[in-house]
Amino acid sequence: MIPWKDLYSERVRDIKASDIRELLKLTKRPEIISFAGGLPNPKSFPVEDIYRISQSILLNNSDEALQYTTTEGYIELRKFLATRERNVGVDATEENILITSGSQQGLELITKAFINPKDTVFIEEPSYLGGISAFKLFQASFKTIPLENDGARLDILREKLKKAKDRPKFFYIIPTFQNPSGITYSMEKRKELAEIAQEHDLIIIEDNPYAKLRFEGENIRSFKAIAPDNTLYLSTFSKILSPGFRMAWVCAPKEVIRKLVIVKQATDLCSSSYIQMITYQLLRRGLIDRHTPWIAEMYKEKRDIMLRALEEHFPPGVTWTRPEGGMFIWITLPEYMNAKLMLNDALKQNVAYVHGGAFYIKGGYNHMRLTFAYMDNDKIEEGIKRLGSVIKTYMH
Repeated sequence: MIPWKDLYSERVRDIKASDIRELLKLTKRPEIISFAGGLPNPKSFPVEDIYRISQSILLNNSDEALQYTTTEGYIELRKFLATRERNVGVDATEENILITSGSQQGLELITKAFINPKDTVFIEEPSYLGGISAFKLFQASFKTIPLENDGARLDILREKLKKAKDRPKFFYIIPTFQNPSGITYSMEKRKELAEIAQEHDLIIIEDNPYAKLRFEGENIRSFKAIAPDNTLYLSTFSKILSPGFRMAWVCAPKEVIRKLVIVKQATDLCSSSYIQMITYQLLRRGLIDRHTPWIAEMYKEKRDIMLRALEEHFPPGVTWTRPEGGMFIWITLPEYMNAKLMLNDALKQNVAYVHGGAFYIKGGYNHMRLTFAYMDNDKIEEGIKRLGSVIKTYMH
């Protein structure tokens, strides 16, 4: 017998499966009302537009669409994305854009390019599980910065930067409709963070998947537009087009893009030519921009249903965020409660969520993340009612 466990690299020997991915296997059961996975609603997919454009590309440009493309990505798509970035205040050309197979690949490429074992990474607390997983895989050391309603605790960031023995590699943030909390950094916090980044030569990794899904309040400029020299920016079409397309991009200085291109060549050579060409045509014809407000309106209705249900069915002592967009509501239980232990009882009631510990380096178990985007409207209230009854049985 081959001793497989003795042959794995140190990097993967003790790595564990994502809590969310494992939970999603359970929630495939049709009787489960799942608030767990951050899945876009299938009704948001522009199926007819994709069908028509796919046919056109296959009939008229199949040689290019079904062939390899450059590692950087389809040039017309990169030019279009650069123009979009310039329209929101980011000085970018196609040379600043790298197409990736989802933002998760962008995170992994950046981590490969920058992180050595034991390098320090600053992250929000709580933070996106996919980011934590990428950084853990390359054996980063974590410093956490707590979140409040308008962004990270920048006083704590300043204090930790002053005390740091070694220069941190970067601070990873999701400043707009954050995953998992749903909060958004205020403009004041963004400007102050820009000052801190410039003062300390701190790199900011800005992950921005949800900004187009705003359904109330005013748009706020991306951190990349405020501190361009200090920011590596990631965004994706997974939430406004299709997660199955795995279509995302990194916007960064040219020298960083050149390095990430080399790293990506060792990963997958290039992202799908066919999907990139479909995405470009959807953008060029204005179909994505026309479709996105409809998605935001649908999600607003779902958020409102969930907020009303929380008010009605959750007991006193439980609090939650009220996001102005995105897909998530963050629940805070009394400190003595453990949402991870409670999950089995919730599943027995055919309702699922993600416990807060999945988004922390340590602790966080008195929290849970709920997504309102995926479930049908009539199931949202029923699911919250079931979850509220489970919570009540665990309260003193």
